[in-house]
Amino acid sequence: MTGDAPGSSGAISRELLRNSDSTDVVVLGAGFSKAVSDRFPLTDPLGRLALAEAGLPERSAFPGGSFEAWLSQLAEPQPYLEQAENTANLALFQRLVRALHTVMCAAECEAVQAGLPAWLARFVSALHARRATVITFNYDRVIERTLESLELHDFERADGEQAVTWADVLGDVPPYPPLPARFAGEVRHTLHLLKLHGSLNWYWVPGDSSGATLQHWELDDDVEGRARYLPGREPFVVPPAATKSAFFRNPIVSDIWQRASRALCDAGSVALVGYSMPLADMVAVGMFANALAGGPSTLTVVDLCPEPVVEAARRATGKDSEVVPSVEAFAEGYVESASRSLADHVREGGPSVPHDALVLVGWNVGT
Repeated sequence: MTGDAPGSSGAISRELLRNSDSTDVVVLGAGFSKAVSDRFPLTDPLGRLALAEAGLPERSAFPGGSFEAWLSQLAEPQPYLEQAENTANLALFQRLVRALHTVMCAAECEAVQAGLPAWLARFVSALHARRATVITFNYDRVIERTLESLELHDFERADGEQAVTWADVLGDVPPYPPLPARFAGEVRHTLHLLKLHGSLNWYWVPGDSSGATLQHWELDDDVEGRARYLPGREPFVVPPAATKSAFFRNPIVSDIWQRASRALCDAGSVALVGYSMPLADMVAVGMFANALAGGPSTLTVVDLCPEPVVEAARRATGKDSEVVPSVEAFAEGYVESASRSLADHVREGGPSVPHDALVLVGWNVGT
């Protein structure tokens, strides 16, 4: 394709979407994945499933009061323990990380086989059109899988027939391994997905502080291919622990967190969707406090039991929050708001559309 004439449908589409870039930031927590599918466990149930997967005794209560607190103690050397005890704790921690990966992969597979909800497709489509930033603490890949299935298009490019892929939302960070005959190209314009705790298809050499070994793999695992092109790698999932310094020394992870912080600083609106903002997670809370305390951003809490989250957000940022009781209601409201914003842009002097032009609105160029 050589380009579109001014006023043509392709040029108008690209101008519409080019001007629809937003400062929306949507923060996803475990409650979002749970709303997508009840196959996804919340934190403490995930811990019990991981214990069973690792062949460890089940606990009625975790030391420290929660699975998150217990992992924090295992992950970092404790000054009151002898070296042998700290080493044993680290070995247990690594077993649990592998078990977490196995449990979450199985949960995601069950969720996809059962069918992802229709509202999720509409929500991801709106996030794509708005070029929103999505910050997630979740390991699963429901955003990537949904976007891949929709075959959405980057209308800013003349070759708009080329669909946006799941790797585009990540900005190709971490990178894909250098496979034979893999063509490089520009990252297409779409939503920005920042996965602060890693992902089920990210792999690294544990303890690597250079960032050289952290790379992503296919959404659907090719075990033989991964063994060939990512030898010696293990899943990169940052456990939900209060201190994660060993992971933060990785420069790719540090850069992802810095980009999240910048997005929050520049945000016009921030929605905490199924994210509890646990005050014990000092790193995450510190980022929100630093980025939002002085800014004009509106804050929305999306949670079935919003009061503790509203209070945590007020303590961290000094801001009051609007409340939406369900994830699905928020998603549908976001789609409607995005549609109204685009209509207002056209009505108030958007792209130059001929007065007799027929404007078709659809989710996908292929529909």
